Amino acid sequence: MPKKLNIEELRDFVKNNSECELLSTEYINNSTKMKFKCICGDEFETSFAKFKDRNKRKCSKCGRLNQIKKRKHDYEYIKNYIKINAGCDLLSDEYINNKKPLILKCKCGNVFKTTFDVIKGNQSAQCKECRMKSIKNKQKLSYEEVYKTFEKEKYILVSKDYINARSKLSIQCQHQHIFEMTLNDFKSGNRCPECRKENMSNLFRKKQEQAILEIESKGFEFMSWVDGHYKNTNSKAILKCNKGHKFKAEYDNIVFGNTGCPYCTESKGEKRIKEYLSINKIKFNTQYRFKNCKNKRPLPFDFYIPKYNICIEYDGEFHYKKTTLGNDLKIQKSHDKIKNNYCKNNNIKLLRIPYWEFDNIETILESVLP
Repeated sequence: MPKKLNIEELRDFVKNNSECELLSTEYINNSTKMKFKCICGDEFETSFAKFKDRNKRKCSKCGRLNQIKKRKHDYEYIKNYIKINAGCDLLSDEYINNKKPLILKCKCGNVFKTTFDVIKGNQSAQCKECRMKSIKNKQKLSYEEVYKTFEKEKYILVSKDYINARSKLSIQCQHQHIFEMTLNDFKSGNRCPECRKENMSNLFRKKQEQAILEIESKGFEFMSWVDGHYKNTNSKAILKCNKGHKFKAEYDNIVFGNTGCPYCTESKGEKRIKEYLSINKIKFNTQYRFKNCKNKRPLPFDFYIPKYNICIEYDGEFHYKKTTLGNDLKIQKSHDKIKNNYCKNNNIKLLRIPYWEFDNIETILESVLP
């Protein structure tokens, strides 16, 4: 059992580790409030535990001044990011959050509004006039450029004229099939329909073991077939992704449609939390596992911030109700309970943000994180 500190040891700690002065003359325990004098001269109260953990080492007035300084820092980061990545000038006087519109000056001189979310997503920002010009320029491909686009993928452009990306072209594949397709469709990943039919015919003849190997080559763990066995490429399988999420998907969509885990791809909330932590330069780990927090295997937390010893979980709809994703609500609730109890028993702070608070994520994080 650690030795209890006396008032003199506390006074020395405060003096050596802060710019405050301990005014209290009696120390009861870590959680009892004590009186301190801030560097500005104002007095304030907090527990020694919070003071030691840096949760409160200033009076409320100085704390607010720190927040103002932090806002200024965020503003400079946003301003520089927009200048470097978008080439625009930030005209707004303040930055509130990723969703609030900002006023920018485009390279051409036009003034327009957009959000930082849009800028980060596109890695660029343009006024409407410049954006329309960019779209038109992208459409103005020469016949030679289009020909090379098909040639690069080992296809031959049979058509002698090119009008635009929405006009159908005659194309020849490696197996001498000639078919019609637009450039847009080709760029979207569509290929020779005859070859696809032949491939599908071959797939129908595949054995169940081969189908499972194809699925697992995409990085998923095969659990079982929904109907008990493999029938054809429309057969549904129950899979598990590398984060432990279980979901149902058709064989054809997994192997040829690049279907991913719906839980992982749908977690816009996790993405928003990650952006907030990154912008505020808070170091964090994603999908963090504690060795003893487990069901059969250690369970992953969406985020863990070592500095504050806090875990953050973004709880989507499947934490509260059955969804079209085929989730097992009973298992999900069991996993959530295991995590809750582990954090409680090991003095780890756990912040759960439900999906209906999606628009308030930044506000919630600001209120919890120092």
